[in-house]
Amino acid sequence: MNILKKLSGNAQERQLMKKLRRMDHADENIIAPIVQGNGLVTMGPGKYNPPFKAQIQTQILKYYFTEAAGVYTEIAAAALHATLKVSLPFYLFANADFAAGYAKLQAQFDYSTWTPQPPVRFGKDYPATPPLGVWDSTVLAKLRGGDVVLPCTALAVGGNDYLCLTVIRTSDVPMATLLDATNSNTFNINLIRYTVTAGQETQFANAILVTDETMFGKFSSDPINPESFKNPEQQQDNIIDIDAKVDINKQKGLASMADFDVVSLRWNLFISQATKIV
Repeated sequence: MNILKKLSGNAQERQLMKKLRRMDHADENIIAPIVQGNGLVTMGPGKYNPPFKAQIQTQILKYYFTEAAGVYTEIAAAALHATLKVSLPFYLFANADFAAGYAKLQAQFDYSTWTPQPPVRFGKDYPATPPLGVWDSTVLAKLRGGDVVLPCTALAVGGNDYLCLTVIRTSDVPMATLLDATNSNTFNINLIRYTVTAGQETQFANAILVTDETMFGKFSSDPINPESFKNPEQQQDNIIDIDAKVDINKQKGLASMADFDVVSLRWNLFISQATKIV
């Protein structure tokens, strides 16, 4: 009898293991709001790792410098003049607006005491004379070929001239290459894995805008609130999976703000489909 019970128990265990192998993450879904707005983004129940064909691992890095007589000195965020300790925007893709120096996107944000400058594809647009003159080796050491760089300047603030570089960097394929590829390709994002340094989770309060600008100048945007996707049961407070389905082409992009002391964050973009259009 004991042998029969043991055999029966083993059979039940095998059945259970079969069921577990067939399970997906449906029970782990995070229920997210459905947003209609301008139809630029749709959201719904999310999974930790949805089906994807590729990933774009994106770093948003921020560097601060003072400049005097052509010499740049890197400084920490804490050393900024008090009036410069403000959030600054950053942009991904939106190639049509990039061609105009991100003029439309820059107009959507308050730069406070900073002045935005034209974006730079490092290795292509540079060494055209940038703001505050030619960047020296201190600045250049922070950049890689293919980075998309968003410079801002603040002149004569507390007796100093300041330069801030927000650097958009991707692994495997340079960001500048991806930006150019949207002239002839589209791709679909089905999840954004948003990671900040532990202790800087207040960064998640900054909305992500999904933007669209037509060839005739009509601009629209839909906001995504990252905090809406926070799972109270998760153990890593500095990571949020945003189940947002966003179609990227030359007109569309992503934009957000980075707090002044957030000098590094990551967006891992999961790509469900890519299509060549020409």
